Amino acid sequence: SSSSFWPFSAQSRVSCSEHSSATEAELVTQILGSIKFLLRRRTAAMAALEAGLYTESARHFSKIIDQGRARGTPQAFVADCYLHRAIAYQATGRVVDAIADCNRSLALIPHCTKALSVRASLYEMVRCFSECLLDLQQLKMIYEASLRRQRMNSNAEDCRSSSSSSSMVFHQASESYGDLSGGLEYVNSKISATRQRLSGANRHLDAHTILELPLNCSREDVERAYLLISLKHRAEKAAHFIDKCESMDDDRDMESVREEATASATRLTQLIYKAYLKLLSAIAEEDEEKKA
Repeated sequence: SSSSFWPFSAQSRVSCSEHSSATEAELVTQILGSIKFLLRRRTAAMAALEAGLYTESARHFSKIIDQGRARGTPQAFVADCYLHRAIAYQATGRVVDAIADCNRSLALIPHCTKALSVRASLYEMVRCFSECLLDLQQLKMIYEASLRRQRMNSNAEDCRSSSSSSSMVFHQASESYGDLSGGLEYVNSKISATRQRLSGANRHLDAHTILELPLNCSREDVERAYLLISLKHRAEKAAHFIDKCESMDDDRDMESVREEATASATRLTQLIYKAYLKLLSAIAEEDEEKKA
C-alpha cells in the first residue's frame, strides 16, 4: 500500500521484492507519505494531550499504534505512543489500561525512565506500594548506572581537554551530570516516602479505581467489571504482543523479552484479582451487617 514502512520490517522487504516494477522514486514517495501521516497523527495526539482532551488523545494514539505496528514502524516510535497513551489513560482514570501500556512500552524499550516513572505513579495512585517501590528501585539503578558512566566519560574528557572546545564539551557533560544527580535525589526521596506508606495504615488497595467502579457498586457490577477487565488483560496476551514484534532494535533474546513481558502482565492480572476479591469481601460484610 502507499503507506507501508517497507525499509523497517522483514515482511515489508518481501513486499518490496513483490513490487519490483515500482520505481525507486515511487517507493520513496510512498515511504515519505507514510511517515508524514504518522507524524501528523502524533502531532494531533500530543496537542490533544496538552490541551487536556485525554479521550481524544488516546484515540489518536490508538490509531497510530494500530496502523504503525502493521507497517513495521520503528519500535522506539511505537513505545513512545504507548507511553503517552498511558498518560492519557491515567488522566481519565483508566489505571489498568495505563499500566498495560507502560508494560508494552517497557517491553520495547526496557530502560525508559519515563515509562517506569509513570508506571510507579499509577501503582501509587491505587495504593499498590509494593509494585511502586519495585519500579522506583529500578529507576534508582538506572540513574546510578548513568551517573557512573557520566563520571567515567567526564574524567576521560577532562584528561583530554587541552583546548577551549574540549572544555565546552566537559561543561555540557557536567550539566547532564547535574540533571542525573537531581533525578536520583528525587527517586531516593520517593523510595523513602513509599516505604513509609507501605508500612503505614493507609496502604489498602484502591479496588474501586482499579475496576473503574463507583463506591456504591453492587456484586453484579463487580463481577461484570472484573470479567471485562480480566479478559482484556490476560497474561498470555503479553507473549502474543512480543511475538508480533518482528524484531528488537537491540540484541536482547526474544525468549527473555517474552518472559519479562509475561511476568509484568501476570502482576497486573494479580492486581485486578486482588481488587475483585477485596470488593466482593466488602460487599459480603455489608450484607452481613444489614442482616444483623
